[in-house]
Amino acid sequence: MLCPMFRKASALLLAGLCAAAAMADAPGEKQADAAPADSARQEVVARSTAVAGEIRLLAQDPSPAAQARLRRLERLERMLDRHQEQLRRADELTAQRAEVEAASRRDPGEQIGSKPPFRVADYDAALIAQSDAQLMLERLELAAQDASNSLEEARRLSEKRRGLSDEAEAAPAEGAAPPVDQAERRATAALLLEIAERNLDQRRQKLENARESARIQREVIEERSRQADWIAARVVVSEGEQEQALAELDAEVTALERRSDRADQELVAAQRRQDAFNQRTAAVAEPDAAQRAESVALRAELAARQKEVALLGERIDRIERAREAVSRRFTVLAGRAQRDEMRGWLADSQQAAASLERELRLSRAELQGLVQEAAALESEEPPAAEALWRRHQLQALRGSINVTQEAIASQELELLREQRLAIAAERALGGRSFTARAREVFDDARDVWSFEVTRTEDRSITVGRITSAILAFLIGLVVARLLAHGVAARLLRRFRVDAGAASAYQSLIYYGFVGVAFLLALRSVDIPLTAFALLGGALAIGLGFGSQNIVNNFISGLILLAERPIKKGDIVQVDATSGTVERIGLRSTRVLTGQNIHVIVPNSAFLETNVTNWTHTDSVVATKITVGVAYGTPAREVEKLLLRAVSEQPGILARPAPSVLFTAFGENALQFEVNFRVDLRASRDRSNIESELRYCIDELFREAGVAMAFPQRDVHLDAAAPIPVRLVGPGEQ
Repeated sequence: MLCPMFRKASALLLAGLCAAAAMADAPGEKQADAAPADSARQEVVARSTAVAGEIRLLAQDPSPAAQARLRRLERLERMLDRHQEQLRRADELTAQRAEVEAASRRDPGEQIGSKPPFRVADYDAALIAQSDAQLMLERLELAAQDASNSLEEARRLSEKRRGLSDEAEAAPAEGAAPPVDQAERRATAALLLEIAERNLDQRRQKLENARESARIQREVIEERSRQADWIAARVVVSEGEQEQALAELDAEVTALERRSDRADQELVAAQRRQDAFNQRTAAVAEPDAAQRAESVALRAELAARQKEVALLGERIDRIERAREAVSRRFTVLAGRAQRDEMRGWLADSQQAAASLERELRLSRAELQGLVQEAAALESEEPPAAEALWRRHQLQALRGSINVTQEAIASQELELLREQRLAIAAERALGGRSFTARAREVFDDARDVWSFEVTRTEDRSITVGRITSAILAFLIGLVVARLLAHGVAARLLRRFRVDAGAASAYQSLIYYGFVGVAFLLALRSVDIPLTAFALLGGALAIGLGFGSQNIVNNFISGLILLAERPIKKGDIVQVDATSGTVERIGLRSTRVLTGQNIHVIVPNSAFLETNVTNWTHTDSVVATKITVGVAYGTPAREVEKLLLRAVSEQPGILARPAPSVLFTAFGENALQFEVNFRVDLRASRDRSNIESELRYCIDELFREAGVAMAFPQRDVHLDAAAPIPVRLVGPGEQ
């Protein structure tokens, strides 16, 4: 058991010594790669050197375990080499960006290297360079998309390997593998995890390089567009150039006409062969395999000849339009066209370009189908009897492919001519057309939409994603409100829940749906929650230092909705505020007082102070008023009058029956207390009932001659001798 462990420890020690020796003996290549100050790059170089040393050591060990680890280390070495290639590519892009920025600061004439005046051919070369740069940008954007997809795959693999590594690091259960096997399993899992993470790192760098290449290419396109505009302003049109361009078109028409004549003859010959075959096999009831193959081949040949004739005719017709476009363009560049005339030409050119773009899409789709059909034929191995005709069919398909490719090239050239005419007309008209400006605005909006605000977990958070998330969240708010209202209404109707409970449930359900809508909005645009880690930290600090009251009221609102010490419709009194609860929110509660005034009470006030809830469990409350009558008044008569006054008030409940208590012999009056109960839900303000009762008692006491008591005082003088009394005149003392 100790031998494998000793062998592994020795291998690791020797690998480290080899790596150190390699770094000391070969400072040229390895240290040259580690020359940048980037610590990540130095780490990659150092790790690559260490892996190379361990590979050399394990190559001498023939054991299966060593060979398995050797293969994994070779995979790791390839990942490290790819990462270094991407890092070197990043350096090249940095230098390339510096060159592009330096070139953009120079004058276009200095960049071009030739002096005006320029020919139309020079201007065409500048436009071709601009078009080639645009095509390169499209390829770079596709490469960036491919790199992004590869990064997602690498991320999933890394997460999977990390999970397996965590399982391997877990303590073995009772009866598991021996310690040596357990250690080997952990080492293997760690190595596989490192391979996955190195793959993730190099693909991440590859994606960043692809995006940087696209950004640099956009600057190149802008610079070439500036050069083309600079050349266009200095073009001198000569009659010889226009005549030469038209002569080239005439020569092309002549060549196409001759080729079209030959194609017509070949089409007639193919039709004859088809007719002869049909006559020869007309009497055959069941053709054999060779005859079926011959029939398919002849039909393919006939279709190919028909396609060639049709496409050649279309090319000849298209050249007539090309002559017109070339003549118009030279007229515009020479400054001999009228503005109204140029506007018409511009509209025709844009319409023709749109038609050509549609034809190009159809032709490319057709070409793709032909290529797939030919590939399928080439992959098949036909029987000997069908081999000859199968080759004949394949030759016909290849002819159709060649003709279609030529037609596509012709359509692309004609589209380029129309675009050049449109560019010249737009520039001569003093600016771009409405369509071109609209397209430019659309492109700018698309750039803003795809602008990267930040990045988290290698995912781009763009303006478009943020806007989409906000719109999805707003829609979710509306849906959440409708769902919460519907659920609360169903609870109120189906389970006979009171209005206050239904309101509380509606609020809780609404805020729950809001949370779900928020998460779904983020998920729908693939924004991870970790994107809000920094924002969440900042909010936590802000809440901790400056928003204690808001958080306190928020949590208090949740407690009020959950425990329901108060609910909608309750009559409460908190501090000096008394009224009916209308709404319980997450931050505050709205109370309507008896004076029809809305008071906004913070939720924390209902938990931190004493709150009187008059209707918490029952809306019937007991109340009382006190009355004092003069001494000498019959007490039982007073009791009867008070009970009569209570019975005449409609807001006072008859059950339980009101009562009158003779409470005290006061200093100035006989004290009586009238106790009764009122339903606050039927009568919101009990003070009105008490006031009406006092009015009634006063009237009954007046009718019965019962006197209300008032304060009385007896003054007693204690003097040992008579008090002298004398009259004092004016001026005397």
